[in-house]
Amino acid sequence: MNDPASTDRPALEAAQAEVDTEQESPDGSLIVTLETKDGSADIIVPRVEDWDSEAFESVNEVKYTTWARLVLSDEDWKKWSNLRPTISEASKFFSSWSDLSGADVGKADRSPRWQRRMKRR
Repeated sequence: MNDPASTDRPALEAAQAEVDTEQESPDGSLIVTLETKDGSADIIVPRVEDWDSEAFESVNEVKYTTWARLVLSDEDWKKWSNLRPTISEASKFFSSWSDLSGADVGKADRSPRWQRRMKRR
């Protein structure tokens, strides 16, 4: 007898692939929804490789407004600044972005050796 869950798995994977494709633009940017108590907006996030070093440092230092000003287009920056996300709301945004992109900003540049050194201090 066929397990209904295993029968639906290919359909679920195909649906997820379609959603992922819809959230990625031709240049590799991702569309991520920013949800705040004041509303929500779809924000286009450029590829990490296109961020300058100050933007990368800003997101690692939890300076999300600085990151948004440096990375986002003028239109998306206006959306971000009008929604005024809290740290919690911005963290959820970056978590969604990380899930979509597969990137883990803040940890990719930290080697295990560096992390061990920091624990000893």
